[in-house]
Amino acid sequence: MSRAGGLSALNAYDIIAIRYGTASLLLLPFVARLGIRWSDYRLWVSSCIGALCYALLTFNGFQSVAASHAAILLPGLIPVFVGLSAWGLLNERLTYKRQTYAKCLSLLLLTSSAFVLLFATDSSKFSSTTGMLCIVGGALCWAVYSVLVKRWQITAWQAVGSLALMTSLIYLTLYFLLLPKAVSQASIEQVLTQAFYQGFMATILQMWLYVRAIQLIGAQTMGSMMALVPLLAGSAALIVFSEPFTWSLGLAFVLVCVGLAVHQRSLRINGN
Repeated sequence: MSRAGGLSALNAYDIIAIRYGTASLLLLPFVARLGIRWSDYRLWVSSCIGALCYALLTFNGFQSVAASHAAILLPGLIPVFVGLSAWGLLNERLTYKRQTYAKCLSLLLLTSSAFVLLFATDSSKFSSTTGMLCIVGGALCWAVYSVLVKRWQITAWQAVGSLALMTSLIYLTLYFLLLPKAVSQASIEQVLTQAFYQGFMATILQMWLYVRAIQLIGAQTMGSMMALVPLLAGSAALIVFSEPFTWSLGLAFVLVCVGLAVHQRSLRINGN
């Protein structure tokens, strides 16, 4: 859906505005029940990282990156970045079956999948290097956000509300005053489709489920379960957008799926 928005007349800044503007309108009647503390700097910081920075990077990336490539890069690198962030910010102790082997193997497979796409000559025909680096940056932002949610004990509804309302206050001001707009060139169907998916499905429903899962099973285990994303999104992208199946895509697809599977089966987090 994000790639479909990138291929439409909407630009990345329009999609972000639709995303958080719609979510804010849906949540505004319930703002008193969300538990948002407007003076809490942690909600502002996490919102800027997990919503503003993440959206600006990924949606600009979706403008020039094939959906199948993004489906590998984004979920494939999130566990790597989540692990690094958790070690630095949470001091989480990890135990691995066959500790050194499993750890090195999963990280090697996941990072290799990204390098295959970034440097393969046939990948550059369908995705720009700058766009793929934006997706990588978005994965890093999402990983840091996931760890901060765990560290600061941000509840699911606080996360959803702050991502929608706080981000809207900052972003929509910049959007209306400074950023380029192309929404007038898009059809009403394109706008409404993105409003439903980005505003409700991705920002409210998905965020609540994601944060709730982090609270129950931990940031790193949740990150490892992203193994389903490249399998589903990558396959769908090939069918929906008729994207070519190249050797680099096939190799990266295998690497990320195996890497995430090794990560998921071997990782155990003490206390979760």
